[in-house]
Amino acid sequence: MTDQNPYPQQPAPSAEKAEKNRKTDKKLLKILGAVIGVFVVIIILVAACSPDNDDSTTDTGSGVGKWDAQTQCEAAAKERSSDPNNVKFSGATDTAFVEIKDGWQVVGWVDNPNGLGGYTHHEYTCSVESTDQEGKVNVGLDISEAK
Repeated sequence: MTDQNPYPQQPAPSAEKAEKNRKTDKKLLKILGAVIGVFVVIIILVAACSPDNDDSTTDTGSGVGKWDAQTQCEAAAKERSSDPNNVKFSGATDTAFVEIKDGWQVVGWVDNPNGLGGYTHHEYTCSVESTDQEGKVNVGLDISEAK
């Protein structure tokens, strides 16, 4: 058996070929940097646009979350309607929340069916306050006259 190297030594690349490889490497690094930059921007945008996890609770320690308050206010308004299945409420951009001592005040609008195929528009103010540590709440609803 002879001591031949199974991997013969490759000749050194020419200076021209080495320069071409460096340029190609630089281009690939620029592309990789751009792709990573785009992913970072996407992650930041997604994080900025996602809802806060602590919006469902209150800092007052009352245990009444603002979304729970909105749900309870809408349920109270539906109880007053002659057609509760077709009541329409203000959306997220038209509803205001104010943190009060033991809960939340919700201000928005409600459209009630009027019996003629249309709707009557009302604005409402509703307060949802915790009454004790067992999770019981008091819901006070004030619906304005039709506008």
